[in-house]
Amino acid sequence: MANESIIMQRHSIRDFSDRQVDSDLLKAVFAEAQRAPSAMNKQPWRVYVATGEATKRIRQAHAKASDQGGTVLFNAPVLVYITVPKGSASLTYYDAGAFGYSVLLAAVDHGLSSIPAYQFVRFPEEVIKEFDLPANEELAMGLGLGYPAADAATGKTPRLPLDQILTVHE
Repeated sequence: MANESIIMQRHSIRDFSDRQVDSDLLKAVFAEAQRAPSAMNKQPWRVYVATGEATKRIRQAHAKASDQGGTVLFNAPVLVYITVPKGSASLTYYDAGAFGYSVLLAAVDHGLSSIPAYQFVRFPEEVIKEFDLPANEELAMGLGLGYPAADAATGKTPRLPLDQILTVHE
């Protein structure tokens, strides 16, 4: 099963190289991710992507806001922000999460690495300003995409035994 191998290949990269990602490749990733399920097929998410100078501006603002030295936003060259309508029902966030995970899997399928992390949306003001986000949208999720740095840790973290997380009733 192809999806199984993609799921097993996906892991979070916490340090990206500065190699830029081709815009056509990014479009292919998002076109595939659009196949994510959503309640009543509403597809309530909107996606904002920062590359190049926009990424640098967001990183600078984030570093200043967080008083963080060293790696800022994992050095990801592509910053992805997924929004939903403000005041949405809980299921809308579920839909956005399904879309976000679809982005992560499509990225792997296209040879990219990724990381979903709260750090990307920790200071929403910087993102709102950069993209001039409409007042009726709010950030739901942030992701980093790109190619791993040469010395980036690529080991997969262990998972709990299946019997600790799975209950099946017949």
